[in-house]
Parts: sequence; C-alpha cells; structure tokens
Amino acid sequence: MKCLLFIKVTKMKFIGLFKYLGAGSPRSLARAASVVAMLGSAAAHAQTYTYFSTINDARLTFPGSTSIDVQRGRLFIGDGQADIVAVYDTATLAPVATIGSGAGSDNSHFASPVAPAIDVAHSRLFIPDVGNDRVQVFDAQTYAYQGTIGVSGVAGSDNSHLFFPRAVAVNSATAAVYITDTNNNRVQVYDANLNYVATIGVSGVAGSDNSHLNAPVGIAYNTATNQIFVGDRGNGRIQIYDAGSLNYVATIGQTAPGGTSFDNAHLVPQGVAIDPVAGLVLGSDDTNYRIQGFNVLTNQYVTTLGTTASPGSSNSQFALPGTAAADPTHNLLFVPDATNKRVQIFTITPSPLHSAVLPGGRSVQVGTRSTIFATIINAGSTTLSNCQISLPTSAPAGLTMDYQITDPTTNALTGTINSPVSIAAGVSQSFVLGFQSTAAFTESAMPVNYSCDGATPASLVAGVNTVDLTFSSSPIADVIALSLTPSGDGVARMSVGSTGFFALASINIGVPAQLTVAPDFGGAFLPLTATICATNPTTGACLAAPASSVTFTDATNATPTFTVFLTPTSSVAFAPATNRVFVRFVDGAGLSHGETNVAVATN
Repeated sequence: MKCLLFIKVTKMKFIGLFKYLGAGSPRSLARAASVVAMLGSAAAHAQTYTYFSTINDARLTFPGSTSIDVQRGRLFIGDGQADIVAVYDTATLAPVATIGSGAGSDNSHFASPVAPAIDVAHSRLFIPDVGNDRVQVFDAQTYAYQGTIGVSGVAGSDNSHLFFPRAVAVNSATAAVYITDTNNNRVQVYDANLNYVATIGVSGVAGSDNSHLNAPVGIAYNTATNQIFVGDRGNGRIQIYDAGSLNYVATIGQTAPGGTSFDNAHLVPQGVAIDPVAGLVLGSDDTNYRIQGFNVLTNQYVTTLGTTASPGSSNSQFALPGTAAADPTHNLLFVPDATNKRVQIFTITPSPLHSAVLPGGRSVQVGTRSTIFATIINAGSTTLSNCQISLPTSAPAGLTMDYQITDPTTNALTGTINSPVSIAAGVSQSFVLGFQSTAAFTESAMPVNYSCDGATPASLVAGVNTVDLTFSSSPIADVIALSLTPSGDGVARMSVGSTGFFALASINIGVPAQLTVAPDFGGAFLPLTATICATNPTTGACLAAPASSVTFTDATNATPTFTVFLTPTSSVAFAPATNRVFVRFVDGAGLSHGETNVAVATN
C-alpha cells in the first residue's frame, strides 16, 4: 500500500510540472536541481593537492607507476627494477601482496612491469611486462595468471606482437583494452574478449601530425567524456581520441618533438592518469620533474605538482615522477617517485562548486532550441566571480549552447544571455541552458563545464550534471522525466535481500513514438537486479509484471508513470557519483528521448 500511495503522490507532484521548458517553467524544477547538486557533491573537484604521507617499502627499488582498484580497495605499484607489482590496502596503506617474484620470462616473473589496468567487468588485471614485450593478464581477486597479449620475449610489429608495451587502459563501459605499443609508435585496441580490433597511429612509423604517434607511453580512459588520452612522449604532447570512433579529438601541450620547455603549455609526458575527484588529466612530466594537471573538459592548464625543473627529495619535489593514480574513495593521489624509491601521497581538497541539471535529457529536431535547468552551488566561504557554463571540447560538431541566469523564486529569466555572474558563499544560482545544433546526433551523458574564477570546475557526475541530448533530422518524441525516491532525497535505499523502489513520471512534448523504457547502471557494475513496470496513474499499481524493460507507444502530451524495483545481491556503497540507476527512453534505432536517474545504496 505504501508503494502504491507513493507512486500516486509522485504522479500528482510532477505531472503539473511537465510543460514546455523555458522562461515560465515552474521553479520546483530549479529547486530540485539544487537538491541533486548537493547530492552529487560527494565527488567534488580538487582545489589543491596537499602532501599527506610517503610509502617507503624495502620492496620498492624503482617505483615508476601506480594504479587503483576502487572496487577492492587496492593500490598497485609497478617497480621496473625489482620486477614486481606491490599491492597495498588503500584504507590502511598496509602491504597485502606481491605479484611476480623478480626478473624472468615465465608467467611468474616480469621484466620491468608497470602497474596494472583494472577490468572491473571481468575481474582481471592487465600488467604491461615491458621487457618481455607482452601484457600479462591476472585475476583481480586472486592474482592468478590467466593469459598473455603478445608473444613472450618476441618483439614484432604485426597485430599478434608488441614491442615495448608501456601502459594499458580499460574502457569501463565496453571493457575494450588499449595498449601503448611504444616502439611500434602505436596504440593497439582489443575488444572485451581480447581480440585485436584496431590501431591508433601508423604501425612502425613515427610522426608528429594527428595521424601519427612518436613513442607513446602513458594512456588513460576517461569515463566522463568517453575519451582516450595518450601520452605521446616523442612529440611532447597528450593526444585525445574519441573512444567510440577512435578519431583524433584534441591535443594537450604543444607538438614539439624532444621539447623540454619549462612553461605550463609544454610537457614531456611519461605517464597519463585521470583524477576523477579533481576532474583533471595528469601528465607525469619526468623531464621537468613535475605532474601537470589539465581540465578534463577544456584541456586547459590548471595546476602543477612538484617543482618545475628542480629535482629533489623534499615533499614538494620529485626526482623521477611516474604514472600517478587517484583514489576517489579516500580522496588521495599517489605519485611514484622512482629515483627517490618512494611513493608520495597527497590529499585532494574539494572545490566549493557543485552543479546539477534537470531534466537529464531532451530530444528535438535539428534547428529547434532545447532547454534545461541548471544550478551551480557555491558551498565555499567566499564569493566566486566569473561563474559561467560552457560546452567541453568533446561536444558534438554543430552543437552550441547558451546560458542565462533565472530568478530562483519565479524562474523568470534575468540578466543578459551568456554573461558570467558572481555567486556568494553558501548561495545557489539557477540557470536555463539552451542547446541548438546544425547536425543530427545522439549523445549520452554529455558533460558540461561549470566554472568560476578561484575554484576548479564542478566535478562531473553522470546523471547529475551531464545531459542526454538527441537532435534529429525529423520531428521526434521529447520525453521529460523526473524520478522520486521514498526518502525524497534522490537516493533509493534498501537492504540486502530485500527490494527497494523508486517512481518516475514523464510527459512527451514531442511527436508520438514507440519507445522502450529501461533501467541501467550507466556503465558501472553494481550487484543489483533492476526491473520496471508501467503503473496505473490513479492507483499506482503495476499494469504488468515488472520486467527488464517496457515498450509502449508514447503519444504527444501523454503522461505515463513507472516504478523501478531494485534487488541487491550484496552491499552497495553510498557513492552517488558512481552508484546510480538510470532510466532512459529510447526508440528502435537506439536514439535517446529522455532520461532520469537516482543514486542507490544499501542500508
């Protein structure tokens, strides 16, 4: 009875809000966006990195790389001189295991190993074994050997061989594997079954244009933008590629083969990492003894860790910094410092900026302006100026966006379009964002840059401040959907062994269409089963047994309601930045027509 009543209340509370979004839209949406922004603030951007501690371990003789298994709470340190990968607990920093047992070419030994990339979907580790021209695959739980990519001890340039593979990244959504094959001047791409798929660069041919690489070393995959970042060391730059098409997108740094400039526009990257807490791309510039941080959305320089051109052993210096790793669970950054035989640990101080959008998705015809609400919250102690909202460099071609502040009490437009504003301490500012496109596309969880002077931009949280956008060449269904949890705070909570739920209501302000509505986890791997049913808007009862999806014809101005049921098989941590359940409305061609989502956690 409680479930049915809740669904009926959801229907009454939201259906009246689902009218054309714009200057006269209800202020309840903007207030709701403020609540969501605070909920998503668990993964705030870094303002600074502050020295915290040092790992000094007798096992470490030349630690050159680090990585984090967030799911299991493990820190990995690759030591290319000791020929081991040392494993630590991220909560206690205590050593817990060693992978490998010294130099060798069998499956129990390495020759200059690098810290592994983690494939969460298949519970496996990929460890580049540089000196043996291979990548070794291990079980992520037991560290038992599973297989080899490449031919052990045999360098080659065909697609069955590798030649000094220096780093691996894994696509968290598709489990695709990316390997920097350094001496072949390429990145090799494999599918989840480890079958060769494609090559980035030209095998065996070094070059400095955007079709070539020159001794690529570090590599990282960024879930927020679905992009691959490659440390193109020989060209003194980081190259960015779209993970879907593998096409070149942008460059960080300035192409300068062998360049050693000390300014912030240049770097000689050895390792590349993504700090999801800070929203930064981290390039380990060992030539200049520093880590360079760049905004993951705009690619602009943000910060330096270490002292440029000044090697040393103090806590503000590095002698040979390697591939860093961020731990979003504990807000820590690990930086290996090989020559000093240590790993430096830094705390990540949150930014005061938080942001959110509602609704989470729109779909319109090309040439039509589509609008949503956004909110920026300044949770700091001082006023922040020049606050504005912009598209990332990864935005689809032809897409433009404008922003304008609104009166939070009436939601009426105020100020001047595309004019930055100041936001006082402890205050939120609401906006209307307008999107237009000259080309058709569909984009899931497109990031948006929310920034103010004096603070790093608001962190990216898929479903909280990202947007699902579809622009079609013909008239299209446009579903505005909102969800509500029993607690009213945007978090669906339940106990292991029991079933939780949340309700959602929608309206189609576009043309009629047959749509399928289904829950998903946004590429995360959660121990949950999720089902959905359409509900009677009067009684709140399911119209049919809950299933994995519901397909229906959504008429113009129709207001269907639904309930999503969630059953956890094990505990789900309260981590609203990553642990979310999305509900998307898609057509038979896979185009998105609307989206809503909630955070999920077990009691």
